[in-house]
Amino acid sequence: MKTVHFVSHTLDFAAGGAERVLLDVLMRIDRSRFDVRLVVGRDACGVPPEFEALGLPIELLPHLHMTSSRNPSSFLRIGCALIGSALSLFRILHRERPDVVHVNSPFALHFALAPCLLTQTPLVYHEHGLPRSRQDSIWSIAYPWLIHRVSHTIAITDAVRAEVIGHGVSRDRITTVHNGIEAGSPPAVPTGPSRSAKQGFTIVQIANFLEWKGQDVVLEALSPLREKVQDARVIFYGQSKDLEYESRLRDRIAELSLCDCVEFGGYRTDLAELLPTYDCLIVASRAEPFGLVLLEGMRAGLPVVGSNAGGVPEIVTDGENGLLFEPGDAAGLVDALQRIANDPDLATRLVVNGRHVLETRFSLARQVEAVEAILENHGRQGASDR
Repeated sequence: MKTVHFVSHTLDFAAGGAERVLLDVLMRIDRSRFDVRLVVGRDACGVPPEFEALGLPIELLPHLHMTSSRNPSSFLRIGCALIGSALSLFRILHRERPDVVHVNSPFALHFALAPCLLTQTPLVYHEHGLPRSRQDSIWSIAYPWLIHRVSHTIAITDAVRAEVIGHGVSRDRITTVHNGIEAGSPPAVPTGPSRSAKQGFTIVQIANFLEWKGQDVVLEALSPLREKVQDARVIFYGQSKDLEYESRLRDRIAELSLCDCVEFGGYRTDLAELLPTYDCLIVASRAEPFGLVLLEGMRAGLPVVGSNAGGVPEIVTDGENGLLFEPGDAAGLVDALQRIANDPDLATRLVVNGRHVLETRFSLARQVEAVEAILENHGRQGASDR
């Protein structure tokens, strides 16, 4: 049995998809083969009940100050926090001598690498993002140095893998493991625009409010779309991560006279139950590393539309299990949405094919098995049963 310490800077689901992926892996990892511990930074989120319910030993590290700024005060605060977290993790690794450490975020990588090197503990890093998206951030400065010194890297898409390789990492030291979800039973809700006839053609986007997520593109598409699909409306779900950007979105809604057909739903934990009531799901990101919500849309029986960038084309094949448009191209998004709204046969075909792709290529079991194999292969060699 191999002892694995999973390390993350946070367990906050609102932070992004990485925390949800971590929970899925921990819920399904084979406990007969892996003795699992969780090591996480303290933050306002604390330890969510979903993680507590796993019954795993959990160690809390000092709070990691999160900022992207490169000003001197940020360097000082982050530096002090990283040192505190690194010292705490070193004591844990020195005491418990795990066979391998799995690091779930680039932020945690900054404090986890040194303790792993000092204790000669193999480190498997799970890259959930496109490194270039952090290039203007304080977190990009040490990344090229750090990524070269991990034992192995898991990339969630080939697009992410290509960017990591672009930093000079050898191809044999990084493996693509696509995220997966439980497919569950097909929804009983009918497919196509008829499902929410009382509300009109309702489009849903699930993403935190950040400019690269593309909510502005959706707004620019909605106005001309309503000239062709008069009952079209949009609901945005997500947490406000950039207040200035969200303010600009609200101003633009007023300018376009869209107040009656745009809704802000906030951050929700029950979206799996809500999704089947909508007509179409959008991922409008300028470059999305993966797009877990695309799989969630397919599971809910929705036709999906995604931007042709990042990892999205690895999930969506245009015209087969969804539609693609070029990033930032509002006119292309209008065309895709109009096709789905006006062609129920197309919408149904996309849903059926989406379900097939979900079940055959993006199962959670397949993902967890691949992660387990990497942890086995890159842990301490000859680890004894414990």
